Amino acid sequence: MNRELVDKIKVIILPIVNQMGYELVDVEFLYQGALVLRIYIDKDKGISVGDCEQVSRRVSDILDAENFVDKRYCLEVSSPGLDRRLNTIQDFKRFCGQVVTLQTLTPIDGRSNYKGKIENVSEEKVYIKVDGKDYEIDISNVAKANLVPIL
Repeated sequence: MNRELVDKIKVIILPIVNQMGYELVDVEFLYQGALVLRIYIDKDKGISVGDCEQVSRRVSDILDAENFVDKRYCLEVSSPGLDRRLNTIQDFKRFCGQVVTLQTLTPIDGRSNYKGKIENVSEEKVYIKVDGKDYEIDISNVAKANLVPIL
């Protein structure tokens, strides 16, 4: 779906989600047999089904009033899960010291896929250690990054 629409939805719901005491982790529009607007929320002690229900009701009312989407869609509110996606520099800083999988847009020394520990984060770079080797990756070159669950 249109990235511009997702960004508009984020701007509208971010203050509401924050006011309710949650962190807005991500928003995505997907086609899975039908249009699905999926909102990921989190808080320090984790997310319950009740949390998702509360946010869903509040966000649904706002989105219906704003009439952003002119097609039928299903709204889902969910926890980001143990393998949560890292989207912002703040996410990388928050999870510094943890193991992630990371894909780059452009290969570095012929490599695009990494699984290793976040060693450090600056305003523009993520430093990751993979199999004993250090990599310096520009945030702008990160296509996708997820935490590796500790089981």
